[in-house]
Amino acid sequence: KIVAKAEEVQETYEYDANIEPFNYLDTKDLDSLASHDLRYDTVFLMNVTYERSGIHVPTDIYDKAPEILNTIKWTEALDKVFINNTKDDPNLKWQYFGSQTGVFRSYPGAKFDVGPKGIDLYDVRKRPWYIHGSTSPKSVVIIVDSSGSMFGRPLLIARIAVAELIDTLSENDFFNLIW
Repeated sequence: KIVAKAEEVQETYEYDANIEPFNYLDTKDLDSLASHDLRYDTVFLMNVTYERSGIHVPTDIYDKAPEILNTIKWTEALDKVFINNTKDDPNLKWQYFGSQTGVFRSYPGAKFDVGPKGIDLYDVRKRPWYIHGSTSPKSVVIIVDSSGSMFGRPLLIARIAVAELIDTLSENDFFNLIW
C-alpha cells in the first residue's frame, strides 16, 4: 500500500523550485516536537503521535533545499496510508519510507534517537533495507592509485572513500579491489 501510494503521488506531484520552508514534524528538532501533541504510548514505550509521521533528514543535507522540501511535501500523502494500515492491523508497529534524497519518514511520529554519543550519523540511504529495496546486484571493480603521488593525506582520503563505497554494497554485490 505504501509503495503504490508513493508511486502514485510522486508521478503526479509538481516540483516547486521556489518552495518556501514550511512546518513539519522534524524528529530531531525539540521545538518542532514540542509543537505537536506527542503522548506516551505503552506499545512504543515513548512519546509518539498517531496523527502524522515524523521526518528525519541526514545532518549533512541542507533541510531547506528545494529538493528536500519537495520530497517532504509529496510524501505527506503517505500519512493517510500509515494511519489506515494501523487501523487495519493494530499490532503493526513502525512504518517507514526512505527517499533517494535522504528524507526518512517514520510513523508514528516520534523523537529520533541519536544514540548514546548524541551524534546523528543516520542516513536512510545507507540502511540495508533501503539498499536492498532500491538496487539490483552490482559487480564493481575499485582501482586505487597507490603510487608515490598518493602518499599521505591523498591515500588516506582514498581509503576512506573506498570504505564508504564498500559500505553501500550488499551481500548480493560482487566487488574486487585493486591497490
